[in-house]
Amino acid sequence: MLNEEDFLNEIGKIIRKQRNNKKLSCEKLAELSNADYSSVNLIENRKQNPRAYTLYKILYALDIDLVQLISEKAEAIVNTNENLINKISLLDESSQQDLLKFLDSFKLKRK
Repeated sequence: MLNEEDFLNEIGKIIRKQRNNKKLSCEKLAELSNADYSSVNLIENRKQNPRAYTLYKILYALDIDLVQLISEKAEAIVNTNENLINKISLLDESSQQDLLKFLDSFKLKRK
């Protein structure tokens, strides 16, 4: 399952990609979806959490099946995580400890 931040990031990327694929301006998408231009822009740039109906209107205008896209993304994340866990579990204990030290050397933070 995606957390809220990842969900918003994915929604923004999906909307922008599909809008660009359809060669629509942000203004045209706002018009087609009967949504406010600034809302469309903020959603695309991951700066606004869209209301459900606004999101529905935008996705409908772009002919996007939200459930399918999010399910595919969540499945890809799960598959990646499982793949990493499987590979790490094959390492001996010393190598696992070295990997943890290496990872701890990074300041991991989410954007």
